[in-house]
Amino acid sequence: MKYGFLKGAFCLTLGAFLSKALGALYKIPLVSLIGSEGIGRYQMVYPVYLLLLTLSSVGIPSAISRLTASGKDCLSRAFRTFFPLGVLLSLLMAALSLPLALFQGQKGLFLGYLALSPSVAFVSGISILRGYFQGKNKMLPTAISEVIESSVKVAAGLLFAYLWRNDLDKAVWGILFAVTAGEALAFLYLLSLKREKKQSSVQGKYLLRSTLPYMLSASVLPLSSFLDSFFIVGLLGEGGVSGYGILSGCALTFVSLPASLSYGIATAVIPRIASGKKEVGFAVQITSLLAVPAFLTLLLLPEFSAVVFHLPPDQEDVMIALVRMLSPVALFLPLVETLSGCLAGMGRAEGSLLGLLLGCTVKLAAELFLLPRFGLFGGAICFDLCYLVAFFFELLYIIAYKEKNYDYNHWLGHGKRRPYEAGGRSHSGSKEGAPSYRIGGIRRERKVARRGV
Repeated sequence: MKYGFLKGAFCLTLGAFLSKALGALYKIPLVSLIGSEGIGRYQMVYPVYLLLLTLSSVGIPSAISRLTASGKDCLSRAFRTFFPLGVLLSLLMAALSLPLALFQGQKGLFLGYLALSPSVAFVSGISILRGYFQGKNKMLPTAISEVIESSVKVAAGLLFAYLWRNDLDKAVWGILFAVTAGEALAFLYLLSLKREKKQSSVQGKYLLRSTLPYMLSASVLPLSSFLDSFFIVGLLGEGGVSGYGILSGCALTFVSLPASLSYGIATAVIPRIASGKKEVGFAVQITSLLAVPAFLTLLLLPEFSAVVFHLPPDQEDVMIALVRMLSPVALFLPLVETLSGCLAGMGRAEGSLLGLLLGCTVKLAAELFLLPRFGLFGGAICFDLCYLVAFFFELLYIIAYKEKNYDYNHWLGHGKRRPYEAGGRSHSGSKEGAPSYRIGGIRRERKVARRGV
């Protein structure tokens, strides 16, 4: 049943690609309408918004997807548990809108915080519904909802920016309100597809206990990025802000694009594995087919990255060198995301959490040593180390977990259990009544006499 997996992964990847493409193209006319000052005010609201989203929705789709795929009805319980949290955080953002705006020295941002605050609740509901549909192996609703989010945000945002292009405060309010409008319509679309009205078979404590590892795992990289903004800027000294912009805002963003292509694979594999399919090896193979060419292209032909960002001539050479040094990220980040999806489907999200924590810890420790000595290029090496360590830890974790359960290659998709006949010999010549299968090319037999067979 590889076709169903690939179909779902393709739908998710296409939706994510269209969403990201619309978002990237959106910035070009927006800059011409409101200028860098307007863009700066717009970006100032987002750190608080993203922090609240992390608290209210990150990791929830993966957890709900796995529970649903494993046959547990948890949608109504998830709504009663997580949606009120999203509403509460929306109200908190609205209540703190004026103090936050005054703290940032931009009183006009008060309206922007108010306009964006309802999005936190809508995204919380969207995360629950996406996880539910993904658990049912219905990937199209997630893809369509992503396109709805981006389309409404772009259309309404450009309209408001044009109408109030001479009043930045109103323009920023309109652009942020467009984000809320996109999330609201995407939420209503997903809600309209939910037909079943089953009572939840999952208790609230069990749901929270099951979801917590996924939420923690998905929070590691955003927290690491937050710390990077202090570490890198502080350790680079003079020109640290500009250097951090080139490293993180340009080079790292560019080499991370292949990870958006693997998003569909990492998401689609969760319900497949949770429902008993052995797709780990197949998912890693497909991800490698996408990631390896991207890695080689960035390693051998990094020059076109400078053309994309239109950097000043004195920064082009630095950008090209950074992209070449960061090219391993294009290989290991997609693989890390896919393995994290596999671990989520296996119910072992703590493996992803530990791998990412270890990788980010190594990165932050390496930054203390490498940044003062090698500058931006030392920072690039640190990011490479982060995803390299996370990849090998997660891979070894899966192998160790499956080896402990005797059939890891069967989960990886490399081996199939041999048929056998009760009371007689198996086709592979095993002893009576013992199912036979292969692991790593060695035939092993599981004795089932204790089970009464």
